[in-house]
Amino acid sequence: VTDGTNRANLNLLATVTEAAGLTLLYRVDVPQRGLSIDLGLTMTGLDTQTGTMDIELSVTGPNGNISMAGELTAAGGTLTVSVNGANFATITSSGTANPVITGAGGQPLSEGEAGALQTIFDVTGEAFTAFDEMIAPVGAFLAPPV
Repeated sequence: VTDGTNRANLNLLATVTEAAGLTLLYRVDVPQRGLSIDLGLTMTGLDTQTGTMDIELSVTGPNGNISMAGELTAAGGTLTVSVNGANFATITSSGTANPVITGAGGQPLSEGEAGALQTIFDVTGEAFTAFDEMIAPVGAFLAPPV
C-alpha cells in the first residue's frame, strides 16, 4: 500500500480450523518511517472457556520498541509488557477479579507509568482493529451463501 511517497508492506495470515483453533500472524512495515508492527496470536481450540490464547505483539519505531507477550485462558493469565527490551509491567489475571498490575520491580505502577501502560494498550488495540479491518473483505468470500 502506498500514498506515492510512503509504502506500507503488509503480510496478513489468518487461519481458523476446528481442530487446531485460530492463528493470526500480522506484520506491517513502513520502511520510510522505520516502523514495524508484528502480531502473533494463537488460540488452541475454538471454545473460549477451555481454549488457551498465546499473544506476542511488538511495535518498533524510531523512538524505540514496545512488546507484549503472554498466555490467557478463561481462568486467567499473565501478560508481560516490555519497553526497549526492559520489563515495564506484568499483568496477572485470575479470570474473575480485577487484574493485578505491577511494575518491573514488582511494585505498583506510578500514575505516569499507569498512563503510559494505558497508551500502550490503546496503540495495541488500534493495531488489532486495523488488522481486522484489512482482513474483513476476505470474510465476505468465506461466508456461507445466504
